[in-house]
Amino acid sequence: MKQLSIVLVLGWLLACPHATASVELDGHAFLDAVARGEEQAVNEMLSSGINPDQVLTPSGETAVHLAALSGNLNILHALLQAGANVNVITTGSDGLLPIEKRTPLMWFASSCQVDGVQALVDAGARADIENENGQTVLALIQNHVGDECAKVRKILQELEKKAGSTMKQ
Repeated sequence: MKQLSIVLVLGWLLACPHATASVELDGHAFLDAVARGEEQAVNEMLSSGINPDQVLTPSGETAVHLAALSGNLNILHALLQAGANVNVITTGSDGLLPIEKRTPLMWFASSCQVDGVQALVDAGARADIENENGQTVLALIQNHVGDECAKVRKILQELEKKAGSTMKQ
């Protein structure tokens, strides 16, 4: 599923006709660099002031979503330092995959990427956001197996516990 998503996003990025406005061109180049894991290009564009949340794919993914697909933690950290929104939610489907209402945390957790999940949690990611089926990130990965998935579940359970105690106050 992860590989199919990467192929679909990369296919869109490569096939997308570039607009004439320089901001749009920079946005497409930025998303392309993130999706391909081109750390130097991403860092240069962020240094030049590109907004990491400015450009979305047709399904509403941002650069942080694409970093989750590629699993590139260096790019994720660069995006977080640039102020990327960690709780942004996808807005639709690409016509092939039901990816409505997904956060970057859901994407990192679904791949059981412990370091990515922890980085997003440390940056303020919320575990209470629900997808199109009313599932939180913890519900999405409840049946995932393996040591890494167990670690992700523990991080998310602690986050939910912390959020619950904050809400009660």
